[in-house]
Amino acid sequence: DLIVSGLLRPSPRGAARWNALGALAALALVASFALALLTGRPWELSAPPVLRDAPLPGVGITATLPEGLRIEGTGDDRSFVAGTARSDRFEVRLRVAPHRELLAVGGPESIAEAIAQELSAAALPRGVTADGPARVEHLDAARPVVARTFAVAPGVALERRVAVLPRVAVIVDVTRRRDDDRSAAVSARIAASVRATR
Repeated sequence: DLIVSGLLRPSPRGAARWNALGALAALALVASFALALLTGRPWELSAPPVLRDAPLPGVGITATLPEGLRIEGTGDDRSFVAGTARSDRFEVRLRVAPHRELLAVGGPESIAEAIAQELSAAALPRGVTADGPARVEHLDAARPVVARTFAVAPGVALERRVAVLPRVAVIVDVTRRRDDDRSAAVSARIAASVRATR
């Protein structure tokens, strides 16, 4: 920088060395900028994602999803995906599961407790760890959500939240980098937004 600004002038004898170092520094700068672009819009890292309403086609459910992510079906009428963890910094998967048979047992709270017990008791695949047992969070008195976070690979987290609605449970899985604080609360915000539209 001092050489470029003109404050320092290399001697003619050392000019070749200074030119080589300058070229190397310029190359490193260009490479770091290209790497930042390839790993996903670094200028957006400090801002949390903006969420927009998105209907899940054919199931009568709406959820808010990060702006720019498009909902796509997975071939199953009740499963949807939005984004990819590599290019969008996180991937959102939603699955709608009916639970009508549980309504006779109790209300949404007892359904959430049963889901939490089942999720806590489920065997984890090899290499996957959990942050503890599943827990029931309350969005309001009638909207319990079951939550659990998994480490699925080095530096990669899967946050699972299950929003309990009157006739269905909506499973929200958000895969993200563990060190990406910007998307840490995305699954909770999506689960809080899930609602029936019919």
